[in-house]
Amino acid sequence: MHRALVAVDGTERDRELLSEAADYAAGTDAELLLLVTVPEETIEANSETIDRIAEVEHTSYSSDTVLASVENPVRETAEAVIGNGVDYEIRTGVTDERVDAILQVAEEAGCDHLFMLGRRRSPTGKAVFGDETQRAILNFEGYVTVSFD
Repeated sequence: MHRALVAVDGTERDRELLSEAADYAAGTDAELLLLVTVPEETIEANSETIDRIAEVEHTSYSSDTVLASVENPVRETAEAVIGNGVDYEIRTGVTDERVDAILQVAEEAGCDHLFMLGRRRSPTGKAVFGDETQRAILNFEGYVTVSFD
């Protein structure tokens, strides 16, 4: 069975990427693994916000609530875009090294296809700032589909 990792970022750009991945999954009977990578800074900021809400409500929330705040937009988009008959799972990785996390999860999960978002950059921009997409393409042992903005 085929398995594809879809590296989503919780933005509106996920729709097109998820649509492409869903078409692939439906045509190849593949499972989709949706990976949301979140910088530690974002988790800390969300934790602070949820802690303030908890104080106002005189309650407490677990760390799962913070992760759910990141996963829920992805889950809602996936439910709207991915049709019935396509199996998918959502995982969240808290890391500042996005590409490393993508490659590690893809290898651990036995993924043979990677879907990810890319940005159009000049060759100079890539040389100066680096390019996550290029790094993933060069280091992934399988097919890669990139959706550019």
